[in-house]
Amino acid sequence: MRRLVAGEKFSYDARATTRSGTAIDIQVAVAPLLDDGNRCIGSIAVARDVTQHKRSEEALRLAREAAEAANHAKSSFLARMSHEIRTPMNGVLGMTELLLETGLTSTQRKYADTVQRSGRNLLGIINDLLDFSKIEAGKLELENVDMDLRRTIDDIVDLLAERAHAKGLELACSIPPDLPTHVRGDPLRLGQVLTNLVGNAIKFTEQGSVVIRVASVGETPGDVTMRFDVTDTGVGISHDAQSRIFDEFAQADGSTTRKHGGSGLGLAISRQLVEMMGGTIHVESAPGAGSKFWFSASFEKLAAQPQAESRAAPVGLLTGVRALVVESSAINRGILLEQMANWEMSIRVAETPKQAMDLLVQAAARSVPYDLAIIDLGLPGVDALELARTIRGARADIAKLRLVMLTRRHADSRTAREAGFDACLVKPVRQTMLYECLVNVMAGRPQEAVAAPVESAPVSKVRTGIRGNILVVEDNLINQQVALGILQIQGYSVAVANNGREALDAYAKGAFDLILMDCHMPEMDGFEATMEIRRREQASSGRRVPIVALTANAMAQDREECLNAGMDDHVAKPFSMQTMQEMLDRWMPQAAPAQQQSGDAGAPERAQDGEILDREVLDQLGALRVNGKPDLLARTIHLYLVESPKLMQKLKQATLAGDAPEIVRSAHSLKSSSANVGATALSRYCADIEACARRAETAEAGSIFARIEAEHALVQSALNAEFELLAVDEA
Repeated sequence: MRRLVAGEKFSYDARATTRSGTAIDIQVAVAPLLDDGNRCIGSIAVARDVTQHKRSEEALRLAREAAEAANHAKSSFLARMSHEIRTPMNGVLGMTELLLETGLTSTQRKYADTVQRSGRNLLGIINDLLDFSKIEAGKLELENVDMDLRRTIDDIVDLLAERAHAKGLELACSIPPDLPTHVRGDPLRLGQVLTNLVGNAIKFTEQGSVVIRVASVGETPGDVTMRFDVTDTGVGISHDAQSRIFDEFAQADGSTTRKHGGSGLGLAISRQLVEMMGGTIHVESAPGAGSKFWFSASFEKLAAQPQAESRAAPVGLLTGVRALVVESSAINRGILLEQMANWEMSIRVAETPKQAMDLLVQAAARSVPYDLAIIDLGLPGVDALELARTIRGARADIAKLRLVMLTRRHADSRTAREAGFDACLVKPVRQTMLYECLVNVMAGRPQEAVAAPVESAPVSKVRTGIRGNILVVEDNLINQQVALGILQIQGYSVAVANNGREALDAYAKGAFDLILMDCHMPEMDGFEATMEIRRREQASSGRRVPIVALTANAMAQDREECLNAGMDDHVAKPFSMQTMQEMLDRWMPQAAPAQQQSGDAGAPERAQDGEILDREVLDQLGALRVNGKPDLLARTIHLYLVESPKLMQKLKQATLAGDAPEIVRSAHSLKSSSANVGATALSRYCADIEACARRAETAEAGSIFARIEAEHALVQSALNAEFELLAVDEA
């Protein structure tokens, strides 16, 4: 028997039999019996029946295992059903999108639009259920990659702008210029939360505005915590509803006759994603007074912050420009002034057309006329078009004012040009787009160079020439037709294989620029076919063909499986024209139509035979006066001569190191600034190396950089000569 020491107690489990012969579980507690000297003189044992407790524990264990098995089965079922539903949904959405690009009557278009919207709503519910299942099962993991917060948010705003403008709402975004936006985190999941909050704000707001604000609220040596606010002027939320709005399947309006649809999962998923990003999410609202949803999230700092996009081109190009902002919305005025704060401009604000004209007349009378006016189309009283006509009909020093319109619709650009505007930007305006627009307007560039991106031409107008050869490997006939329709509309030559074996035969016979590979097919699946293609490439030291997975599986591990098999990217079904085009932009060579490729592809055509600089660009800069001084050309050339060697050094170091993100940043900056001084060929070489880096083809970037380096030396020499001539003329 175990010997007890003073003060020791212990217990053990055992089996016992009652007088009636029933076996039971007992727990025996043993304690020492001590004398007055605290010496052990014996022990005492107490036994208690724990049979029911043991049974409860066993039942609880079995229930837990059953729940885990059921949860696993539910997650597997949802993932499988997601795949099964996505495949026919790809046919429904893809064919409807193609149908909308054909000639339809208004009634037919209305019906097709309804099918398209309904399909996308269904897909949204499927995605919500799948995300909720992944989170609940603990299988959703956040990525931790280099990201640009400004670009991520701008992309979301662009995506939702049309929906807001269709309801007559202002959609604005405020990101402080000095915010450290280059961080490490998960841009996809951050975008998912913001898209949900902004989409809800638009859905529940009938008039007024939706505003996104970002600010830094905490910082450590390694991390930064950001706060994201989404404020609307919508219907508001009652205090009772606020207490449950982040719960699963809960909505502020839970009635069966509610006006707005939805699964009730979006905010629950957002809350869980925010918590995974190290933050919290909250709501402040009252019925009829709008709502503010805000959340925090932590991001890992990058060791060095890249140069801000807002200063990609030399700031001095706008130094001293006198600008008048004509905007009635206090929110939009504040955001515009915030965006322009670092450009060394002299800025005044007018809230009405009358106030604007008064300021213009007063400035002209003092012989310090404004150089530029930014005018919102949605002004009260006299509209922006009438104001522009009044300015153009005024005295000469007012009439020569450069005019930029802000509007909600791409279609307004032609009307703006007819009214006398030099450019038209569609709100919400990215800071980089605003900067480039103002520089181009001040340089006297034509409307096409400075307007906001006009509405893309109907994709039914097939691009001339062949942009590249693509192999589509897909066993589903409907999915084949969708991919064929989208790719042929975009101007690509397309071959089709029905399975992996046919794909290998086609690969052996033809030269393809890209392979779109379905994953699950009979005879040979996409994974096996991809691995065999990669083996053949390695054996022959041949060119690596980009292979992009087309799959209805949307789980994170599905993407990993595709990449591990040797694929380069992953596109989930159903895919839209926009999704397909974004993928093609990443992986396809930036080839011109076939009829333009017969010449030397390695030598971009210069503005005129033998010219290093485009004389027309230089002449436009030379003719421009800012504050009555014709020195913009000299200042621009001087800034380029000083700044471009720094960009060249960054680009060289990034190319040698194989640093694709830095190659993209440096090449993009050098591309735009080179175009501003008429270095057309150099700008095109920069576009080539930028595209290369975006495709992660850093090895090929080295050969392009050699051409950039040689061309830059020629440009520097030509600009130095131009600068010396300008100095002689001024003397």
